[in-house]
Amino acid sequence: MRKSIQYLLLGIASALTCVGFAACNGGNQSSDDPVEVTFEQNEIKLALGDTFQLRAFADGEESNATWQVNGDSITVDESGFLSAVRVGDATVTATIDGESATCSVSISAPDVVPMVTYNVGESLLIKAGAPYQIIPTLVLDGERVTADTLTCEIEDGALLTAKSAGNTCTLTGVAVGETTVTLVCDWKGVELYKQITVSIASGEEVVLSDLSVDIYAYGTDTAKTVTVKSIRDKDGKALADKTVEWATLDESIATVNGGVITAKSVGVTTVTATWKNADGESVTAYCAVNVNPVIVQVEGKQKLSIGDETVGFDLTPYIPDDTFTWEKVVEETADTEISFTVANNAITLNKTQLSVGGDKVFRFESTEGITVKLTADLLTKLIRTRAELLNWTDYAPLVGDNYGGYFELANNIIFADGEETNDVLTKDYVVPKFAGTFDGKGFTIVGGKWNRGLFGDVVKGGIIRNVAAVNVKTNGSDSSGGHQFGVFAHKMSGLMENVCVVYHESGLVWQQHGLVGRLEGATLKNVIVHATDNGKPGLEKTFCGAYANYLNATSISEVYVVGVPQNRIVVQHQCNGWNRYDNGTTCADIGWVAGENNFGAFWDFSGEKPCFTSYNVNA
Repeated sequence: MRKSIQYLLLGIASALTCVGFAACNGGNQSSDDPVEVTFEQNEIKLALGDTFQLRAFADGEESNATWQVNGDSITVDESGFLSAVRVGDATVTATIDGESATCSVSISAPDVVPMVTYNVGESLLIKAGAPYQIIPTLVLDGERVTADTLTCEIEDGALLTAKSAGNTCTLTGVAVGETTVTLVCDWKGVELYKQITVSIASGEEVVLSDLSVDIYAYGTDTAKTVTVKSIRDKDGKALADKTVEWATLDESIATVNGGVITAKSVGVTTVTATWKNADGESVTAYCAVNVNPVIVQVEGKQKLSIGDETVGFDLTPYIPDDTFTWEKVVEETADTEISFTVANNAITLNKTQLSVGGDKVFRFESTEGITVKLTADLLTKLIRTRAELLNWTDYAPLVGDNYGGYFELANNIIFADGEETNDVLTKDYVVPKFAGTFDGKGFTIVGGKWNRGLFGDVVKGGIIRNVAAVNVKTNGSDSSGGHQFGVFAHKMSGLMENVCVVYHESGLVWQQHGLVGRLEGATLKNVIVHATDNGKPGLEKTFCGAYANYLNATSISEVYVVGVPQNRIVVQHQCNGWNRYDNGTTCADIGWVAGENNFGAFWDFSGEKPCFTSYNVNA
């Protein structure tokens, strides 16, 4: 919005001059002698995670250098900024004009290191020839972190072999016996140790292709296959017969047929593969099965008005099967369970349990383990029509004397030229008080007569933002009484930002008008007004301003008045950018372009006058 406002201002004003500034830098002295490169200190000690700004000097003067690191404990950027990323030692070299110097850096372990647990206890029993994978879990300050490597140091290599791959280690029994294994988990150069006792037993065994599988309850990847890799006798000899009986401990979670595992519901179970030897003795292998829920994260965001009759989500495009039974809806951003009704995957939420807000995430759960997540902006009203805009009080919650709520425009709103949009003010008329938010979302209101202002009295906490109003009018009654009227508000004590208005205003007897009738303790940011007709000639005591007749204790910044026309001077007829000004108003970055014979941006000041720093961009 600010860019469009600036472009409009530039189009109306003749030109703005941009002044560039160039930075000056002294020339380098030349010398045939090589420079001497030094540091403030040649040895640095840091803890893991620390940073340090290393500076290089050429003949005692700090200079730009080319930096290089030898070692993986630190990183360095082009300005010599060091980051300690791993425990250990490294060197940093700075090169200036072909000459170099080296600084030693030592990185120590931090005071707090991760807590490590494993999928084994203090002892482990495996069978000869059977592999067992050891996996570490690291937690630091309540968050999961990842090990760089895991190695297994075996006391007796004749009984057991170990193979490391990244942050896992696989032990394989070779012969019957017992040995000690030291687990060495490396995290950023910090070595964490644990010793376990491993016993290797002889006997028949069944070896499966997977010790555990992850599977989903619905949608993609609903089935996985586990195979028998080998069956060995007591002497460790592989047998050709691989016929086993498959079963699962909980068939409500998953079933298995010939090694093919099919998910049924979310949960954890175990698949067994059982082989019987010639004596009828059973040997069983196990595979853990984790059945995960399907979560459909819908891209994009929906805008819903909780002021409408229903607040609903149509899930049909995301869940094509209409046999699911929905059991829960949770607003994750508030950790609140919402009551709902459902029909054919269209879920309607209880609007009385909802509150206005943006980026609210709703989680819909079914008894079959399906989870759908949707993000929505919940509004008091998403305004789409002229009638909804004019009747905003029908939707706004009333707290005490003030209307609240959050309103957004969904498209441009167009009124006929001169169409009455609200009542002409009378002496005893009471305007609504608005303490909510109206966000135009960059759309435009075209036409209409705004006598008491679209939102009446915008009180403290009320916000008008991101909207343009074009070819609108303010036109009160001809009766006396000192009425105040404007485009958006009769009186403004809240915030107005990113607003552009092009309007015709016609001041009448004893009327006070402008963009807003009065500004009382308001804040205006990035606002532009182009007033095309200011004041009605031949009338007495008319006070009008492009922005307002009256300012008091108001903060104004990045505000521009454009095209205020000729001031038609009659008895007490005062029309300018602003009409009157009182103590307590602060101004910054204000521009105005006055018409012929106009007094200027401000007509009548009293008290302090900080706004005199304003400038005429047309001068």
